[in-house]
Amino acid sequence: MNSRNVIIIFLLILLISTGLRFYGLHYGLGYIGDTQNISEAMDIGESVRRGNLDAFSSPVKYPFITPYLILFVHGIWFLAGKLTGGFSSISNFIQYTVLNPDVSFLISRIISIFFGILIIPLAFYTTGKLARKLELPKPEIAALSAAFFSAFNLLLFHFGKFERPHIIAGFALLLAYYLYLFFTEWPSAWRALLLGLSIGFAAGILQNGFLAGVFLLIPLFNKKILGEKISRLKFLVFSGVGSLFLIFISYPYLFLSFVKTFGGAGGFDIALSGGAHDVSSFNGQGFYQIAHGLLVYDPVLLIVALAGLIIFWKKKILARLIKGCNYGGIVYLTVFVIIFGLYSFTPPRFLIPLEIMMIILSGIAVAVIYNSASSSPLKYPVQIIGVIFGAFILLQDLRLISILTLPDTRKMATDWIVGNVSASEPLLEDRQILDILPTKDGIKANELSGLVKTASRHNRILLSIEDKKYPPSARYLLYDWYFKIGDYPEFLKEKRVSYIVLSSGDGFMRDKTHLFEYANNNLDLRAVFSPFGDTYNGRTSSFPGDFYNPFKELWLNEQYGPEIRIYSTDIVSKK
Repeated sequence: MNSRNVIIIFLLILLISTGLRFYGLHYGLGYIGDTQNISEAMDIGESVRRGNLDAFSSPVKYPFITPYLILFVHGIWFLAGKLTGGFSSISNFIQYTVLNPDVSFLISRIISIFFGILIIPLAFYTTGKLARKLELPKPEIAALSAAFFSAFNLLLFHFGKFERPHIIAGFALLLAYYLYLFFTEWPSAWRALLLGLSIGFAAGILQNGFLAGVFLLIPLFNKKILGEKISRLKFLVFSGVGSLFLIFISYPYLFLSFVKTFGGAGGFDIALSGGAHDVSSFNGQGFYQIAHGLLVYDPVLLIVALAGLIIFWKKKILARLIKGCNYGGIVYLTVFVIIFGLYSFTPPRFLIPLEIMMIILSGIAVAVIYNSASSSPLKYPVQIIGVIFGAFILLQDLRLISILTLPDTRKMATDWIVGNVSASEPLLEDRQILDILPTKDGIKANELSGLVKTASRHNRILLSIEDKKYPPSARYLLYDWYFKIGDYPEFLKEKRVSYIVLSSGDGFMRDKTHLFEYANNNLDLRAVFSPFGDTYNGRTSSFPGDFYNPFKELWLNEQYGPEIRIYSTDIVSKK
C-alpha cells in the first residue's frame, strides 16, 4: 500500500471519528452528576483568586492535571469575554458559570473529546514505529488497524464524548509508551526528561497513571537500553526531575498535608486521596470484572488480542520484543491486570489504559495475520471476517449516537418539575440529578438540616446573587442522605415536603431499607420517566457511566438516563 493511500485512509478514519464524537455534543449537559473535576477546577480558581492554599492543601478524589486544563480553558473564555464586553469582572464571570453550569460541562467535554481524538494519530504512529522496529512487512497495516480501533473502539468512543478524566489518562499512558519506544531507540538526557514528564503527566490525571512508571523502570534496570550514551544516574536524574515536577503540581496536598493524604478515614490510603477513594478491598473480583468488561464492551478487540498472544508466541514476536528492549507494553499489561485483577472493583472505564495498550499490540497482530493470509487460501475469509468485525464496531458506535439524540429522562423529569411544582414547594431528591438550581430558601434549609453547607463555594455564590437575577426555574430542593424508614414521616412533615424524586442511579427498587420503600408504600406516584418505556422491568441505566452490558443497554433502551420516579406527599397512606 503506497503512502498516499495510507494517509488518505488514516485521514478518513480521523475525520469520521472526530465528526461522530462532536455529534450530540450537548447531550445530557447539566444532568450528569459526576462533576468532581469541574468542582476541583472551580475550587482551585477560587483559592487562587483569594490568595490562599485551601484548595491545594486538602486531599481530593482526583489529582489536579485535568482541573488545571479545565481552569485554563475557563481563563481563556473569561479573557475573550472581557475583551468583547461580555464580562465586566471576575465576579461577574463566576456568577455566570454558576447560573449556567452547562458551559463548564461543555468545556470539560470538549477537552475530553480533544484528547480522545489525539489518541488516534498517536496510536497510528506508535504502532507503526513498533511494527518497523519488529521489521514486519507492511507496517502501515498495523498502524491503520490501531488507528481504527482507537477511533471506534466502543469504550474509548463512549468515554471520549463525556466529561470524565479516563480518556485523558489513556492518552497520557499512550504518550508515555511512545516516548519509551523513542528513548529505547535513541537514549539521551533530553529524551529521558520527556519520558519522565509523560509519566508525571499520566500520574497527574488519575492515580492509575503511576503504573506508567514501568516505562521508566525498564530502562533504569536494563543496561542494554542505556548503553554508553547515558549513565544510569543521569537517566534517573533527568527522568526523575520530569516526573516529580508534574507529580508535585498534581498532588500538592501530598506535600502540604502528607499525613492526611495517606491516612484516610478507613486507614492507609494508597490512592493519595485522604480516603476519598475506597481502595482497601482486594479480593480478586477484579479479574472477573476485567474479563467481563472486555467481553461485553469490545469483544472484537478481545478476540484480536487473544489471537495476537498466540501469534506472538508462534511467530517468535515476543522474543523479538524482548531482544529489541521493546517489551514495555507486555510488562504494562501484565502489571495492570495483576493489580486491578486483585482489586475488588474494576469497572469498564478503569480499563481504558489497558485497552489502549491492547490496541497497539492488536494492530501488530492484525498486520501479522494479514501478511500471513495474503499468500494463502485464507486471504478472502480473513478479509471478510475483518469487514464483519469492523462493521460491528461501527454499528455499536452509531447506535450509541442515535440514542444520544433522544430525550434524556433527567431532562424530562426536570421539565415536569418546572411545569408542575412551584418554587415555594419543598422537593426532596435522593441525589442531585435534576438540572435545577436550588432556591436560596432551599440552600438555607439544607444547611439547617446539616445536609449542605452554605459555606461551600457554589452555594455561597448563589446566595450572593441578587434576587432579580436569580433564575425563575429554581426550586426549593432538599437532599436526602439515607435516613432510616422511621425518620421520614417526621422529616417530611417538618420540612413541608410536597414531592420526592427518586432515581435508579442510587439503586432504588433494589435497596428496600430506605426512601423507596417508604415512598412506594405511603405516597402517591405522580410521574415515571424510564429509559425502558412505561414499565420498569428490573434493568437500570447509569449512562453515561459504565454500561454493565452494552449488548442489552444499547439495543433495549428507548432513551437514556436513570429511571426517575416523582411522588407526591398529598396522600398519607395508600393502605
